[in-house]
Amino acid sequence: MLHNHKRGLPTSDHQGQDPLLLAQFLCCIHGRHKSYTPQGLDVILVGPKGSGRTVRTLFKESFEINSSAAVFQDVTGKAVEKAVAIGVAIGSRYMYETTFEKEVYSDLYGERGVLLGAIQGLFCAQYRVLRANGHSPSG
Repeated sequence: MLHNHKRGLPTSDHQGQDPLLLAQFLCCIHGRHKSYTPQGLDVILVGPKGSGRTVRTLFKESFEINSSAAVFQDVTGKAVEKAVAIGVAIGSRYMYETTFEKEVYSDLYGERGVLLGAIQGLFCAQYRVLRANGHSPSG
């Protein structure tokens, strides 16, 4: 695959072929991305259990981060190998098997619910209950 610098779009040196098909697989980092499932490609997921910044920092410091791995579509019979290879390449020597569906629920609950809002709501609710039961505002 070549890169078209003028428009920033991938191009192919194989006339008339979709550049994505030349790669033979599509790798996702979230289960929510499987809405695009092209025929004829392996569709895999490698989901590091941390932010992009955390993954990069740990990688640069020679530490590891766990990842989930899933196969949605295995056309070549090598989708699992590809997922493991990508996981190792980003610094995840420990990967656990999941599904795209389970990863969606995990992401929505863990990332969106807990990390981006639920914790604050839980603390506010706890504070209100404590105050309603006579505790002082300072603890």
